[in-house]
Amino acid sequence: LQHQQLELLPFLKLLHSALREVVGQKLVSGGSETDSAAKGLLSATQKLESFGWADTDVNCSFLVDYTKEKVDFEQMLEQLRVDNATRTGLLGVHKKTLDEKVQEYQSAVKTYEDLTQLHDSAAVDATEAVKLLGKLKAELASLQQGGEEVNGQLKKSKKELASYLQSIAVLRGEVGQLQASINNGNREEYESRLFKIDLFVSHHLSLYADLAVLLKSKMQDLEHPSEAVRPVLVDMEQRARQGSPAIEARGKLLASSVADVQEQLLDARQDLVTFSTERDKNQLLLLQAKAPLQKLEGAAAGARITFAGYMREHNYGERVAAETTDAAQKVVARLAEGIAACAATQQVALEKRPTLLEAPVPGQRGKLLAVPA
Repeated sequence: LQHQQLELLPFLKLLHSALREVVGQKLVSGGSETDSAAKGLLSATQKLESFGWADTDVNCSFLVDYTKEKVDFEQMLEQLRVDNATRTGLLGVHKKTLDEKVQEYQSAVKTYEDLTQLHDSAAVDATEAVKLLGKLKAELASLQQGGEEVNGQLKKSKKELASYLQSIAVLRGEVGQLQASINNGNREEYESRLFKIDLFVSHHLSLYADLAVLLKSKMQDLEHPSEAVRPVLVDMEQRARQGSPAIEARGKLLASSVADVQEQLLDARQDLVTFSTERDKNQLLLLQAKAPLQKLEGAAAGARITFAGYMREHNYGERVAAETTDAAQKVVARLAEGIAACAATQQVALEKRPTLLEAPVPGQRGKLLAVPA
């Protein structure tokens, strides 16, 4: 026991030296110095435990030295608190750097993805515009061909109607001659002219079949054929002058459809230009956005690796600091207890006011002996 008591103070100095190697920023950044200090601390604390110092009294004869050691250990604890705060601050700095690199890369990826979507959408729109343009061109060609056919039919119809009207005029003259034959009583001439008129109607006035049949019927009037056919001829003229309503209506419809399709073509061409321009613009932006992606991805990966490495150092330093703090706190608590015991012993001795103060027994620890009065 006496040997333990004699070795306590020098050992505390040894422990203090080991702990001092740990503090003072060495646990903040990590590295070989932290490793070395941690090994020294481990060795010193192992010796501390094996020494059994917790059961050893403080030697009151070296109270000043023990008090100084206590102050030193308390200063060491304060430095550890500073180190811990600095380490936590550095962790925040490293985490912020990592977050910035990752955010920068993720923002670039988001920009690239958005541009890809815009490009693809514009490309689809441009493709659809090309298809629509082709469809409208084909439709326009078909409508124009139909218009040409209708125009041809109208020209033909107008020519036929003009001939028809001319034939009606001729027929009026022939009917007049027929009426003259009747008036003259020339039956032979009458029959000859009636036969010629019948053939003329069949060849030149058959455009409106119902009127042609009616005309031939009225022509059989033996007394006044000219009077009988007059209203029929008027109907023929009126109908002929009306033209070809169905063909004309179809022509108007086709012309309107052509105008509509031509307008749609203009819109489709404009859309194609717009979508193609948008597609090409986004293609360029896409290439520009893709260029830094690899570099930013590498920077983000590097930041993750750096942060992971720092976290290992941080966690290691944090653990060693906790062990150092625990050892220092135990020492401070034990010294405070021993110092208080020495102070109490001295106070008791003073209160007894002895008449004879016995000399201290060599090797006595933590108390003063006195002879009662």
